[in-house]
Amino acid sequence: MKVQEHNAFPIIKTILDGTAWALLNKCFPSFLQYFHIPHVVETFETSRIVSTVEEFERLFNQLTTEYEKHGTTDLVRNCLSVKFRDPDTILSTHEARVMNGSRLMWGPYPVLSEIKRYGSDWKVVKTSYAIKGNQALSDTLSGKFDCE
Repeated sequence: MKVQEHNAFPIIKTILDGTAWALLNKCFPSFLQYFHIPHVVETFETSRIVSTVEEFERLFNQLTTEYEKHGTTDLVRNCLSVKFRDPDTILSTHEARVMNGSRLMWGPYPVLSEIKRYGSDWKVVKTSYAIKGNQALSDTLSGKFDCE
């Protein structure tokens, strides 16, 4: 592992831990601080651009509702790989598990993120979810419920 990649792990861990906390505690401002708007969200079914903070907050609220509906108590996300594309861009893959106590609710599924540096802040600009077997979560991420 290159020194550069080793230095990226704390950045990714901060993002993964911070976003998990924000989702579980329904704290949108804490969640938002880790993302750049516009933000690209991809699933197997589609790719969408979340263009406004309001649209991103709707997505956040839909996710937290889905998690709450199923009694989610923890989001376990482990970084699998990290690589600098250039000095201001990190590519990271993590594995996500959605838990209810010690019971695995959904996952594991891989998530690829592109993170860019804006000044001294690192922001997620694109997230690709490889979710199989959970159509409701995939539909939420793809924006299907925004059209209903």
